[in-house]
Amino acid sequence: MSKIQDADDVFKEANSQFVDEEYTKALSLYNDAIDMEPKRADFYEKRSACQYKLEKYEKAVEDADQAIKLNSNSSMAQLRKGMAYFGLNKFSEAKSCFEKGLQLDSDHSQIKTWLRKTNAELEARQEQAPQPAPSLKDKIRHNYYQMGSNVVVGIIGLASIKNENRKVQIDAEKIKVTIDLPNNETFEKEFHLFAKIDPSKSKSVNFTSKVEITLRKVDENIEWPSLEKSSDVVIADPTIYTDPNKYNPTVADPKKYPSSKGAKDWDKLENEQKDPENKDPDGLNQLFQQIYAGASEDARRAMLKSFTESNGTVLSTNWKDVGSKKVKMEAPRGMEAREYNPK
Repeated sequence: MSKIQDADDVFKEANSQFVDEEYTKALSLYNDAIDMEPKRADFYEKRSACQYKLEKYEKAVEDADQAIKLNSNSSMAQLRKGMAYFGLNKFSEAKSCFEKGLQLDSDHSQIKTWLRKTNAELEARQEQAPQPAPSLKDKIRHNYYQMGSNVVVGIIGLASIKNENRKVQIDAEKIKVTIDLPNNETFEKEFHLFAKIDPSKSKSVNFTSKVEITLRKVDENIEWPSLEKSSDVVIADPTIYTDPNKYNPTVADPKKYPSSKGAKDWDKLENEQKDPENKDPDGLNQLFQQIYAGASEDARRAMLKSFTESNGTVLSTNWKDVGSKKVKMEAPRGMEAREYNPK
């Protein structure tokens, strides 16, 4: 019997032991076969599989590598190497082996199965991977609210920052916040304010975990729809809210009240009737449209609700005031409001 035949016989016996799950005996026989014929790639492939079963994954990688050196076109050797890397939890390396195996044999069902398993493991670990902790700079946030004539801005997330490392600069149209952080980092943010404020009546106060900045509005009658300027929110002429010669929705003029045809001045009614072509003698309809166009969404809702529910006798821009109740009719001073009751 020739040497090659003897090696094949030993190899066949090793395979029988492998099938019977006698992996230790099989490994010993594979060793003998390789000693007899050390350049057989299939011997190394099979011994790699046996090493895998015995959980000797690094040895399994070595045998698969030797098989690849002897036969670079062996998809089975790539499978064995990928399985060994999988056992070592080296899923990226395993994936690379399986992909190379499919390049050699695109229909290899075992390699496709192992590749799916490996991809699943990689995805699971990516989902479970701990996210990097946010830096101190990323933890700093801001909020704001309005209280009467003031806008209050809070810079929060400063629990570990000393007061001397917190700087606030207040100008008429913007505020600038600078926080000196550890590791030579700096948090810096400018807020370009929605409307002007009075710096002399504004202030900043340090608390344990925040800085509170109180800003005094120059125009106290404007309800800011946002802290900062925006192209989406524009007040056409802010003086219409404060100039008594134009319009002030918070002060009623006894001679005028809004109606479904616009605000009327009863002292001028006679002149208006004499000149029917003068449909808007004092530009009040145009003024109403200007207010509405420049108002915030809540102010518009308030205007429509108050005007409709009061039968044109009340016009309010304060949604907080009219949003939760029905707006009653109000007659001009010296007159009595009555529901219309046709006979």
